[in-house]
Amino acid sequence: MPLAAAARDALEVSPQEKKILGQAKDLAQTREAETAAAFLQAQAATSRSAPLLFQLALWQAESEATRPQAIERLQQALELAPAFPGAYRNLGILQSQTGDYEAAAASLQKAAQDGLDADVLLALGNEAVGLSEELLEAADFRLRIPTIREKAESLNVAACGAICMYLSSQ
Repeated sequence: MPLAAAARDALEVSPQEKKILGQAKDLAQTREAETAAAFLQAQAATSRSAPLLFQLALWQAESEATRPQAIERLQQALELAPAFPGAYRNLGILQSQTGDYEAAAASLQKAAQDGLDADVLLALGNEAVGLSEELLEAADFRLRIPTIREKAESLNVAACGAICMYLSSQ
């Protein structure tokens, strides 16, 4: 299960935090990710910012060696912003990857409970055209339902919608 990459999930990001996240992203694209992570860690330590800690946790989660630090960063982010479903979701994923299944179940349950209050727009595109680039760029999360190539070439949009709505109700 992939980690959610959006720090905007039920969390306000200040202009200063957006600027720091942009600088970290630029560093990550032009230099090694370790340099960007060190920059973000220093900024998160001084500002005690949930969005910065969240992004740092996502980067740390990419390596199995730094997953315990990622868990710690997500827990710090949740101390600052307790109603942050995205952090609970990612914490649960990381906890399950490290074998802490009870904690993972509790974190994922909290994410589901808190996420019920979030505004959600489920946009479905057809197989040929899909969704507009503008809509895709505005999305916090994207989901693609894979098809089994040998058995089916496509999946009806109504079936996709039914799958997504069913899973969101669980």
